Amino acid sequence: MTSIAMAIRTTSKKKEPSGLTRTCSACGKAFPATLEYFYSTGRKPGQLRGDCKACHSALVAADLRRKYQDAEYRKGLRKQRKERYWSDPAYRKRCQDDSRERARARAERKREE
Repeated sequence: MTSIAMAIRTTSKKKEPSGLTRTCSACGKAFPATLEYFYSTGRKPGQLRGDCKACHSALVAADLRRKYQDAEYRKGLRKQRKERYWSDPAYRKRCQDDSRERARARAERKREE
């Protein structure tokens, strides 16, 4: 294949097709098939997810809310953080520095009141 043919082939993949619409699999609304309304799948150039950005964000937010409301999940997170705190000196130092910074900010706010 010639270099001109390769250039045409690669640039045609990057262009968004104008006039094409895509229907969101979650809300059923039709949007232009562009990266403005849909996230990329990350697998192939130009391949878009089935759900629109708004629905995808709502789904991710709901999933995170559900996870953090689950007591067992939170308990597991605390255990992981505690183990990491005692096994990783750099992480422990960062946590201590963050804690000191929060205390300083709290004291500063209290002085301003």
